[in-house]
Amino acid sequence: MIESLRQLMKVQDVDSQLAVIAAELATLPPARSAVAASIQQAKDAIAAAQALRESEELEERRLEADMRAQEALMERLTGQSAQVTSTQAYEALQHEMDAASQAGSEFETRALELMEAIDQAGVQLAEAQRNFGELEQAAPQQLGQIAEREQALQLQRSELEELRAKQVVGIE
Repeated sequence: MIESLRQLMKVQDVDSQLAVIAAELATLPPARSAVAASIQQAKDAIAAAQALRESEELEERRLEADMRAQEALMERLTGQSAQVTSTQAYEALQHEMDAASQAGSEFETRALELMEAIDQAGVQLAEAQRNFGELEQAAPQQLGQIAEREQALQLQRSELEELRAKQVVGIE
């Protein structure tokens, strides 16, 4: 009877060790998923940075077209100034030229802001690409470590299961 209790205590110890191993094995799939998720997040960051830069560049091209149209308007108004004969027409033309000049100044300010935004988007893109490169390099090593740990735990679990099977023999 006492021997049976000793064997049961040994089985209980083995069961405790098996529970610890099972708990650790349960943490490995989420660890693999975390590695994959971090790589996906890095890819998404690259895509977002590229989209931002492209949208800023598109806005810059639109602004350049608007600036060319504004310059053409200024040239047209300047050409008309030589044909004005009355003071009232000259004042109206001067008012239009002032408005066009102010709009041109606003376009230039916006162009500078866009150039800065494009530069900043480029920096973000470079950072996202660098981060992705680092993650992509580290991922195989991390996944390898997870696989090695899983293999070691599986082996340890198999040995403990064999030991447990031997210990339960002869217990009532």
